[in-house]
This record gives sequence, structure tokens and C-alpha cells, in this order.
Amino acid sequence: MILVMVAIAVAFILGTTFLATSATITGVARAMDEHAQARQVAESGLSLVKHYLGQTPDWRKRRTPGTWLDRVSIGEGDVTVTALFDPEGNDDDPIELHAVGNYRGASHGLTVKLRVSADDGSSGSAGPVDFGIALAHSLSLTGDARMDSFDSSRGPYSPGNWGDDATVATLAHEVEWNGSPKVHGDLWLAPDADLDAAGLRRGQRRLVSGSVANLAEPFVIPIEPPESGSQPSSPDIPNWGTVTFGSPDGGEQVYHWDELRTGGSVIVTIDGPVTVIVQGEIHFGGGSQVRITENGSLTLYGKGGFTVSGSTPVNEKSAEPGRLTYYGLSSDDIDIGDSGSVYGRFIAPESHVNVSGTGRLLGLLHARSAALVGSGALHHDVNPEVLEGLYDGATGGQGGGSSAGSGRIRVIRWSER
Repeated sequence: MILVMVAIAVAFILGTTFLATSATITGVARAMDEHAQARQVAESGLSLVKHYLGQTPDWRKRRTPGTWLDRVSIGEGDVTVTALFDPEGNDDDPIELHAVGNYRGASHGLTVKLRVSADDGSSGSAGPVDFGIALAHSLSLTGDARMDSFDSSRGPYSPGNWGDDATVATLAHEVEWNGSPKVHGDLWLAPDADLDAAGLRRGQRRLVSGSVANLAEPFVIPIEPPESGSQPSSPDIPNWGTVTFGSPDGGEQVYHWDELRTGGSVIVTIDGPVTVIVQGEIHFGGGSQVRITENGSLTLYGKGGFTVSGSTPVNEKSAEPGRLTYYGLSSDDIDIGDSGSVYGRFIAPESHVNVSGTGRLLGLLHARSAALVGSGALHHDVNPEVLEGLYDGATGGQGGGSSAGSGRIRVIRWSER
């Protein structure tokens, strides 16, 4: 009898505990859902104001700093948006928007700093050059992969020189996510992509720190092959020591090589403007290094793929992506793996790009597709100088972007609370 009473008492205690725990879990789930709804309301308020800015070229004259939307109803919630800007400022001066979305008992705040520039009327849209990372097809992010930004005018990428200003555009209808990757910046998908179906306005929205939108039009990544030259030869690059190409006092030096490979502990120094046209593979590996001096620049045309492996740093000493440009002339892959890193600009319309391990590409990437695996990272260089001469002489279509109506809007900072 005593055992029965003990069993009943234990069952009663367990049941009471379960009910209390269930109530707590239900409350937490409700709070999370309401907070997510409040965030969407805040985003909707920002979208309304951004649309107004894009459609109103003289908004700075028409409006005054202060509250632009005051508890405007959106669905079952409401939003307040405050604008801070200099009424006497230039067109390129930024505007900061503070949005607070309310939904039932939850609220969510968003702060975004924008730069609104006038459209020149030449094309109602932007081309790939308007994006740090532009992909004509797919994008896959796995594990702890990361996309973010840095400014090479402030030095190399570092904990004190990175931000969430990356601009990423893909003509895919969705991004393949797996694990806990992060895009620190803004993301554009195909013009007809369903953002809700892609999960970017729901569960996966937290993976993008900035805005998510549709491109206005498809874009084409242009490229111009180099002029044909002499018969290719094999470069004399040892596995140790130092080898230098280029001359700081001379003109551009052009090489035609069967392939370009480095390994061992060799240090390849580029000291002057150098162009290399490679018929086969370009592979920087082992513990080799590629250094570009303040007088140097390296332009590579590759017909057989591009690989960085091992612990090889390519152009890491200058940390200026504009000093190294790679034009991919085939559909062969670009692979950056292990702990290799490269500061450069990559234009490869038909290439797939793999960044894996702790590999890093720092600069610009315009390619067919990309997959970031493990802790692979793409760091977009927002220094305007990185665009100089990028598409000189190249032809190709223009494409969608962040333009809307009379103005083009660029997000330069985004924060939440």
C-alpha cells in the first residue's frame, strides 16, 4: 500500500512538472513567433521608406529629419520609422533610418544607413560591377562559411577591419544553406525568385544580416580574351629561394606559359606590371608565397583553372586585391582550400568556385557559381579603387541590382536590436 501511494505521489509530481514545463515552452515559442512578426513589420516599414527614396529624386528637399512613419498599421502590427540626415547635404551623403516594429507584445528595432545616388539614365539597372560577389548561377553555403566585407584602404582584413557591407547577387532562385553560414551584407536573387519559397523571409532570414531582394534584370558577366601572342613556354620557378618577375623601372612584361605552378618554400615576387597568359592550370601550393610589391601588378589569364592549396598566401603581403586580377577563360574550377588565401579580383563567367577548409578569397568574385564549405570565406573589398580597370574593353549585358526608379540605393550599415 505504501509503495502504491509513493508511486502515485511521484506520478503526480512528474505530471505537474511536465505541465509547467509545457506551459513555459509554449510561452517561449509564442514569444519567438511574435518577435519574428515584429521584425517583419519593421522590415516592411523600411521597405516603404526605401521605395519612396528610390522614386523621389528630390526627397532631401521635400522632407525634414524626424518621424516619417508614426505607428502605421501593417497587418496586426504597426511600425514607426525615423529618418536622420543632413537637409543641406549632397546627394551622396547618407541617410539613417530607425524602424521599430510592434506585434502584440513584442517589438523589434532595425537601424540602416543608406546612400541614395541618382540614376544616370543610361540603363535602368546595375551590372555585375555593382556587386562584390556576382554569380550567374548557383550559390551554396555550408558549415561555418562566411561572406562579409572589408576596406583595403584601411589595410588587410582583420578583426578591426571587417563589416557587413558585402553585396552578393546570384541569378539562382534560392541559396543552398546547410549548417550555420552567414552573409554579412545584402543579397539579391533572380528577378522571378520567390523569396518566401527560398526561406529568406522566414527561418533562413537570420542568415543574412542585410536586405534581401530580387534583381531587376538578369546580368551578364563580360570578359575580353587577351591578344594572341608567342608560343607558350615553361616558366623556370624553383621550389625554394626567390624568383622575381617584372621591373619597377620598365614597362609591362607579358609571358605566355604552358602552366604556372609553385611549391615548396619558393617566394615569387612581382615587381612591376606583369601579365601572364597560361594555357594550362595555375596552381599555387605547398608553402610557397606570391608577393606583389608597391610597384607591381599581376594580371593572369587562365585556360585551365586556378588553385590555391596548402598554406599558400597569394598577394597577402600587399593586401590590395586590385594588384592581382584573374580572368578565367574556360569552365575549369577555381579552388581555394586548406589554409590558402588570395587577395585579388576574379572574373570567370564559366567557372565554378570552391572555397573550403579555412581558405579565403579577399576582393571581388564574378563567376558562374560558388560553394563555400567548412570555414571557407569570401571577403568583399568595398574600397572603390578595387574596381579600377576591372572591365576595361570588355563587352557584355548589364543586369539587375538595387536600382529602383529614379535612384539607386546602397545599404552601407545594418544593425538590429
